[in-house]
Amino acid sequence: MRVNKLLFGRGIGIYPVDEGFGAPDWLLRPTEGSKHYPHNVHLEMLYETGVIGLLLFSFLTFTPIVWSVHRWSLLSRGEKACVALYVFTLVSSDFSGAFAYTYVLQFFLALTVGITALRRIAEANPSGGTMAASNADFRVVGAEI
Repeated sequence: MRVNKLLFGRGIGIYPVDEGFGAPDWLLRPTEGSKHYPHNVHLEMLYETGVIGLLLFSFLTFTPIVWSVHRWSLLSRGEKACVALYVFTLVSSDFSGAFAYTYVLQFFLALTVGITALRRIAEANPSGGTMAASNADFRVVGAEI
């Protein structure tokens, strides 16, 4: 039974229930249960989704960072700013535990994944065909430095 909980976790949102504060319903109204969470996204993922969920979440969140760091010199200033904002929000959500309350991390994750996907398409088709993208395609509105 314990191995099963270690591998697959205890269930999404179960931390405040296990602590005796009730189910979190922060999307509906603030309750006592929604005030109690581990304050660290990775610890929360480990507790609620187990080792498998933590590995999947970590792969999803760190793959765009690793890819961007390896190709940092190829990125424009706007793309670098977007990746930096993503890293900043990931680290701050690890310390604040605001993963369930704000969607800023998911927004910057989506932007970073989009940047890496467009760059990979451009690298795969350097001939300038229809799939190739120019630097003009990678500009982030308002991020020109």
